[in-house]
Amino acid sequence: MFGTTVNGVVILVCGFLGCFIKKAIPEKIEKPIMDMVGISVTLIALLGFFSTALTIENGVIKSNGEIMMLVCLALGMAIGEIIRIDDHLNAFGQKIEAKAGVDGFAKGFVNASLLFCVGAMAIFGALKDGISGDSSVLLVKSMIDAITAFILSTSLGIGVAFSGVSVFLYQGAIAMMATYIQPFVTDAMMMNICTVGYAIVLMIGTNMLGLTKIKLANTLPAIVLAVAYTFLF
Repeated sequence: MFGTTVNGVVILVCGFLGCFIKKAIPEKIEKPIMDMVGISVTLIALLGFFSTALTIENGVIKSNGEIMMLVCLALGMAIGEIIRIDDHLNAFGQKIEAKAGVDGFAKGFVNASLLFCVGAMAIFGALKDGISGDSSVLLVKSMIDAITAFILSTSLGIGVAFSGVSVFLYQGAIAMMATYIQPFVTDAMMMNICTVGYAIVLMIGTNMLGLTKIKLANTLPAIVLAVAYTFLF
């Protein structure tokens, strides 16, 4: 659990530092910074997606998982809309905003939580942390997340810092159940989770750029469906 704890704390601290710096940023450059962060997140998603979904065999590029991605995202969004995940999270976020006197908590919290939790490093690192106590993967992830949390919080606010709690709970749960989970975690499952996950991260980027207005929290069931798809097909 050492790596998971460090990861969560680093995001929390760097997120707060970013919020502190945000106060000193002139309004006229807030939009350009948001655009650059949006482009960066979009590129991260594309690089992750291509490295996961594309393979090279005998010099020929082949793609994998298109049907799986389509099915999981479409059904996942439908489920999310029906049970109104985004609405419930926003209502919860608005309560916190009202009590703490801060704006945009829910947006920053949801976006950052998804960004930090959907990658392969989060799952694989937490498994290693739980089974052998090897925190090396999560420590590397922590360095990457530290920079991301700092920059992201200058645009999305304090909700980014509190996504460290999500990371701690998510990776902590995987680490604690690692012995039981590991036999079921296959390369195909990791590929499916990452393919769907990076597609969701891409939506974060396009939302930040103002190109889309997707209710990102409603896509969460797609991750669960990606796991189910592995077992079914």
